[in-house]
Amino acid sequence: MLIETPTHRPGTPETTTPASRRRHDDAPDTAALFARMAELEEGPEREAVRDELVTLWLPMAHRIAGR
Repeated sequence: MLIETPTHRPGTPETTTPASRRRHDDAPDTAALFARMAELEEGPEREAVRDELVTLWLPMAHRIAGR
């Protein structure tokens, strides 16, 4: 049985434009590091890149954990 589920709550205005991506101060630009890590084989260099990524994302992790 198929049930239709509304995508908005009653009393809230419907948006006609797509939601913009929210940018947080604690969201680092790490796309290049993720791409580099994906290309590396297991080893000390890959571990160093992974450690750097973890360190850069810690502020956001702390913010989310505090909710």
